[in-house]
Amino acid sequence: VQRAEAPFVIAEMANAHEGSVVTGRAIIERAASAGANAVKFQKFTGNELLVPYHPRHGHFTQLEMPEVAWSELVDVARMHGLHVLADVFGSESAELMHRLGVDGYKIHSSDTVNHALLRQVAAYGQAVFLSCGGSRQIEILEAVRTIREAGNDRIVLLHGFQSYPTRLEDTNLKRIRLLAAQFACPVGFADHVAGDSEWAFMLPVMAIGAGATVIEKHVTLDRARKGIDYYSSLEPDELRRLVGLLRSAWVALGRGEYEMSAAELKYLHEVKKLLVPAVDIPVGTPLQESMVTYKRAPADVHVLTYSDVVGRTPKVPLKVNEVIS
Repeated sequence: VQRAEAPFVIAEMANAHEGSVVTGRAIIERAASAGANAVKFQKFTGNELLVPYHPRHGHFTQLEMPEVAWSELVDVARMHGLHVLADVFGSESAELMHRLGVDGYKIHSSDTVNHALLRQVAAYGQAVFLSCGGSRQIEILEAVRTIREAGNDRIVLLHGFQSYPTRLEDTNLKRIRLLAAQFACPVGFADHVAGDSEWAFMLPVMAIGAGATVIEKHVTLDRARKGIDYYSSLEPDELRRLVGLLRSAWVALGRGEYEMSAAELKYLHEVKKLLVPAVDIPVGTPLQESMVTYKRAPADVHVLTYSDVVGRTPKVPLKVNEVIS
């Protein structure tokens, strides 16, 4: 993801599908119609994610879907022109998504220290999105080094973490520029503020201004149901609004170069005051500051300052309010 491009918007389905292919299809279709660039799946098995005696082992095991279901969802995303990303939590899941030909992999902060998984996904040659929320700097440093040593430099760091939902005071958008500077990677923002808050729109837009090139946002069909992963999710119509805001914000940021647009040049010529005589000035009279002033005038000339003409003598008479060029 390059800075010159529009922000890359990822619709994070996570587990909002609740184990249903039908629901997953609907989320993908609505995300595409909202204008997202990509949809991201979370692919795991209960045993990859948790020890058997973890209290949520059964919960996550129930959310597993077979390969045929994931294959169908990948095909649906492709049919709707979306890039397909996969948040993988183990070797088995990574291998499945590789067989299905996804466009990139996210490594959750759970696995920042899992260098075997990092090397596996890096070897696939696709983009690697590395979650940095909840990871120490040394962990990020070693993870980035591991991916690069595996021959893959297509790394995007993702700032942000899920705190069901994440509080404003834990958002720390200023870290985006720090990450970009320290690790020489593009940086995105994975927003997890409450989905029913105005900050669900404001923070991603602010992140663009803070240097983020990627925005990841959870999406669900109906937040009021309070289903799985609803806390930080937008509904499809809200996602459409956010995408529009992000693209407009990107346009408003501009190129970051001191280059005037046609509109700004027009404004300059319309409002910039020009040097004019305050009195009639005869030929051969040395110009003094009391003889000139600045006024707007309908003339497309180079703007002179008094220091450009001080002490000089006109070769033609200068009339009051006649632009000096």
